[in-house]
Amino acid sequence: MAKKDPKIIRVGDKVRIVNPYFFVRVGYPLTPAMAEEEIAEFFSKEINEFLNKIKPTDSKADHPLSLGQRDRDKKSFDRVVRALSYDWVKLRGFGGRERKIYSEPVTIPEDCIATVISIKYVKTGTYEYGSGGQYNAWNGDYDDYQPAYLSDEKTHKILEVDYRRIIFADNDQWIEAANVEKIHEEEDAECLNRT
Repeated sequence: MAKKDPKIIRVGDKVRIVNPYFFVRVGYPLTPAMAEEEIAEFFSKEINEFLNKIKPTDSKADHPLSLGQRDRDKKSFDRVVRALSYDWVKLRGFGGRERKIYSEPVTIPEDCIATVISIKYVKTGTYEYGSGGQYNAWNGDYDDYQPAYLSDEKTHKILEVDYRRIIFADNDQWIEAANVEKIHEEEDAECLNRT
């Protein structure tokens, strides 16, 4: 069996966090979640009027103590806000064509050691629109279709890590592999002796 490359980080490996910038998301500058609060506040009157117009006229549903209807109204309101937020962001081109990694700095002790729990890969680059695929009436053929793609595309390895010496919030902690260095077995024994 071939020997594994010792430079590659795998699940179960120990890593030292060199640059404590933790992964938040990958994507375009604007997201629908960013617009939801503003849309809900700005259009709440119109959304509620719309929902009241389509509400069933069942006497039980209109009763003020009907908790089920209020729950349904809240869910319906949230769904309308999400749909409007998506359209709002889409009309603004998602804030630009650049798809990138968004991360935030975290204060951690020096020489922080973590264990890799899982790995995922994400792509960054600049969105390029597709073209072609038009019907040519003169000869009955379709023009060549070029699907949308990312120019300057790069693949990034993102690691979910579990910490030995520090405790963070309950949510997952993801970090780009470029922000860590792998600890080999000899170094791992040294680190354990120091803690």
